[in-house]
Amino acid sequence: GAAVDETTRRRTFVARDVKAAEEFSLTLVTCDGKDALRDVRREVELLAAVGRECRHCPILVGQSIQRDGPKISVALLGRPFVALATERLSEARIPVVLRGVAAALAHMHSRDVAHGDVGPRSVGLQRDGAALLADFSCARSPCAHDTATREACMALSATLVDAKNRQCQAPEVASLKPGGPPVDSRADVYAFGSFAHVVATGAPPRNGVDAAIPGRLAGILREALAQDVDDRPSADAVLAKCQLL
Repeated sequence: GAAVDETTRRRTFVARDVKAAEEFSLTLVTCDGKDALRDVRREVELLAAVGRECRHCPILVGQSIQRDGPKISVALLGRPFVALATERLSEARIPVVLRGVAAALAHMHSRDVAHGDVGPRSVGLQRDGAALLADFSCARSPCAHDTATREACMALSATLVDAKNRQCQAPEVASLKPGGPPVDSRADVYAFGSFAHVVATGAPPRNGVDAAIPGRLAGILREALAQDVDDRPSADAVLAKCQLL
């Protein structure tokens, strides 16, 4: 079906299983070498760890691997989405989308998995308007601030530097200073705040929260966008406040 997104080594389409009369999101990943295939396998393992319980997470339906000389093509089937949240949303749609993304993050963090690349290019919009947090290519575990290992933090940091949603990256990711604050799942909370600002105003928060954003939503953004990682709320707390929008 229609192409939803395309990057250097992965393309995502809306696909339809004619026999089952169901839609899926079909992601084709081209791997060149062992390291790339290892990364895809890690992505599949984290998808499995996240599980099936949250409708806003991209449940893995199936996978197939085809070897073509030095390159390997991997097909991943997941929950269906038909567009990416790359444009400013209407005021009525914003709470629905933010609740979905916050629910996905809260669920992932409860499984000690950090998404690592929250932003417009990783949030799929389903036909009913609900949000799906897609693309686990940057995800890492363990990554909760009280369980994250140094190796997991370093791996997440290194991956995020080249992530798609760089405009949403937390300051600790951008600086990567030796001895600086850890990069863990709280980077997802900052990225959520940046993403919320993008869909509400059409631009990331370059100079603080835009004055035109309504008070309750502005309060959520200010907390999520705290420069100090220890001042940011948990994904659970963000979800609870998004439920009141």
